[in-house]
Amino acid sequence: MNLKFWKTADPSKKSGWQVWILVAGAALGILLLVTGGNGGTASKKEEWTQESTNLQDEMLLYQARLEEKILKLCQSVPGVSDASVIVTLSGSFSSVYATEFYGDDVRYVVLGNGASEKPLFLSSTPPKILGVGIVCRGGESPTVQKELTDLLSASLDLPSNRIHVSAK
Repeated sequence: MNLKFWKTADPSKKSGWQVWILVAGAALGILLLVTGGNGGTASKKEEWTQESTNLQDEMLLYQARLEEKILKLCQSVPGVSDASVIVTLSGSFSSVYATEFYGDDVRYVVLGNGASEKPLFLSSTPPKILGVGIVCRGGESPTVQKELTDLLSASLDLPSNRIHVSAK
């Protein structure tokens, strides 16, 4: 008795399901290369963009608050009214992280394991104020100019050549 448990197929003739598996595998490979095969960098790019946007928003908020405080301070000086203030900042907030020293090698102190590792954050320093411009009624008076310049120089630790007062 001659029993055949399998058929030997002609290699030049592929059955329909074999072709579909081959096409589906190729399509899946291309799809992974285009979208999912980037090791998660798309989500990291989105995260970085979100962080960048948050830092920009934080900077704008910090600058607006500084300008409001300086405006209130300037308007409290006799002879000053209807003032406008602009502040120029250098860079952005700087973060300080804990470090350890191993001989000549310096390493960040890290908390967590694996993917959840993050450096130990200590503090954040605001950007330095580069200059202040004030335009106000009464700004043409040398007395008001000197008073505002001295006041802002002392309160912001800013040299007087970085403060300008002008009349409206």
